[in-house]
Amino acid sequence: MATWNKANPAAGIAANTLDNHIRTNQDALETAIDNEHDFATGGTQTGIHTQGSARCFFQDTAPATRINGDAFTSVDLGSLWFDTNSDPDNQLNVLTAITPTWTPVSTEIIAALLASGRVFASTLNVQGNFAVGPTGGEFKVAALSGNTTVAGYLDIAGVIDPTSFSKSRGGFLDEDNMASDAADKVASQQSIKKYVDDKVSDLLIVPAKVTNIFGAWTNKNSIDGTLVKTSVYKVGSDGFILIANNNQDNATMLTDGSNPPTTVRWSASTSYMNSGMIPVRKDDYWKVTSNLTPTIYWLPIGSGACVLQ
Repeated sequence: MATWNKANPAAGIAANTLDNHIRTNQDALETAIDNEHDFATGGTQTGIHTQGSARCFFQDTAPATRINGDAFTSVDLGSLWFDTNSDPDNQLNVLTAITPTWTPVSTEIIAALLASGRVFASTLNVQGNFAVGPTGGEFKVAALSGNTTVAGYLDIAGVIDPTSFSKSRGGFLDEDNMASDAADKVASQQSIKKYVDDKVSDLLIVPAKVTNIFGAWTNKNSIDGTLVKTSVYKVGSDGFILIANNNQDNATMLTDGSNPPTTVRWSASTSYMNSGMIPVRKDDYWKVTSNLTPTIYWLPIGSGACVLQ
């Protein structure tokens, strides 16, 4: 095969043989250029680039050699190949070693990002499903619904802001009285404790270790004055009023939800010993009437006080 030589035709060649030398050298030139261009029609084209030269390889299998059949060398590193038989189709690969080794461009890009510690400065827009990890064990966001699947544990190292988190469906509420009665949100630990503590106080449910549910006996009202007849009091918890008379006397105990109370719950006359103990309901009003001056005691269930009205 003739070899193209820019020194041909040589000087001094007779004119009648010059054309043959020129044709021979042009044939050799076409062969050389044909490694990178297409002159298949016999030299009448200007020559378009063949794939693997200015164009990328576009085939099912990884290219093993250059287009002309020669082995790859270091100058070929960075060549591109579209794999038409990959999933997804047309995976772009780059020649990273002359063995040859073809590496997906996406792998190269991710490796470069990780190596340099780079981050995406703006929104990362993924049109399809976004999955991280091996199939069946990934963190996955469905493109159409936005549903998020976490195959392993979701570990949140920081503190969740209840104000922002509760705005979304499925968040939690920091609401001590649970008044919203939401069916799609859970309560914070603090709210649950406060709600239960309040209910325990309301229902007078005491811990198992507490054996005495009563408060202390007292003959004082809420402003530390002595409990006296004819005054109206309101109680802060269920309990008992004890009226202690040492002599026979006409006396009554009135208690109900009105202020002043009008319902007689207990009475005594001069014919009988007129001491008595009467239950009183939380938030009810009570007063004692008597001809004498009895000693009056309050025994709460819990710690509710008698509040002078």
